[in-house]
Amino acid sequence: MKTLFNIALIVLSVLLYSFAHAATLWYSENFDNQNFGAPPSGTVETWVSSTNGCAQSPWCPSTGATEPGHYDFLQTGRGGTGDAFGTASNPTDGAENDPYFIIVGATWPYDGFYIEWWIKFVNVVGESYQNYKIIYPHWSGSGTGYVMFNTIESTQGDERLYYSARDNTGALIEESVYIDVHGLQDGNWHKVGTEVIFSTSQIWMWYDVTTPTAANATFSRDYPDSAWAGASLYYFGPGLADEGDTSLWDYKLIDDFKIYDELPSGAPSPVNGVCGSNDGATLASLTSGDADNCSVGAVDSFSGTGPWTWDCLGTDGGTDDSCSASLQTALTTSIDPNETTAITTGTTSITTE
Repeated sequence: MKTLFNIALIVLSVLLYSFAHAATLWYSENFDNQNFGAPPSGTVETWVSSTNGCAQSPWCPSTGATEPGHYDFLQTGRGGTGDAFGTASNPTDGAENDPYFIIVGATWPYDGFYIEWWIKFVNVVGESYQNYKIIYPHWSGSGTGYVMFNTIESTQGDERLYYSARDNTGALIEESVYIDVHGLQDGNWHKVGTEVIFSTSQIWMWYDVTTPTAANATFSRDYPDSAWAGASLYYFGPGLADEGDTSLWDYKLIDDFKIYDELPSGAPSPVNGVCGSNDGATLASLTSGDADNCSVGAVDSFSGTGPWTWDCLGTDGGTDDSCSASLQTALTTSIDPNETTAITTGTTSITTE
């Protein structure tokens, strides 16, 4: 009896420990209401980054253009439904800058954070250098400490992430680290996640990873504990900061943005997208809303007037399935009375005696 009691205590202790250390979802926004939800503390602000330089370090606040006009929610969200946060098609001031949203002034009692969201580039053209800050959080009160991942696209078509970091004093501890990624600018949605632990000065980043763990991180660093220890959060900075020409407007999107106090465990099992019966079929017409386009997952990137192509999106890190259908050709027949065989184009043939 005593042994069973001890075992029960051990099991209960493990369950309580797991419950006490479960990740807390602090903020979540899918932009489907075409607005920013209010965080538990602090405020959501929209700022712009300009080729003319920052008006105030370490960020680039907007000079009177914080209202919609630099950004909009007009692009379809991940999964082919809802909305996404993106760059406005026609910026109000025509400047070479892009908006991004931040959560600033939050009370943050945690020893770090984990943030994840989905990003999508649509028909990227223009520059050979894409300065798109996919993550740019600051801490230590004045924003001196930070980590930053930028996208890099060379003229050779390479797809890389650029990484740099500063410690609590603002001293640069690492820069010009290039991380190879694939498919970032293929027009599809890609999941990005980043965790930072202040007390141990560690960071992990995941790109297109189904279930993030420390072991499968795309990128990681473990600095001396003093680098970020005792840091206080200044702001979260995912966004669309791009220092480039206006030919890139409306080409970068964010959806399904979440902030946790730490990397969540027990993530839901991934579900792969699966094409429906329309895949491989020959059809007279087809629309993106046809129920037979996908048997599992939502339709995304539907295009064409015959033939057609589309994707069926996976969920919770599952893979997407690529689908296509052909256009049915019209049947035309001409018969020469002096000949015994009809000339037919289409899917059947007719013969005469």
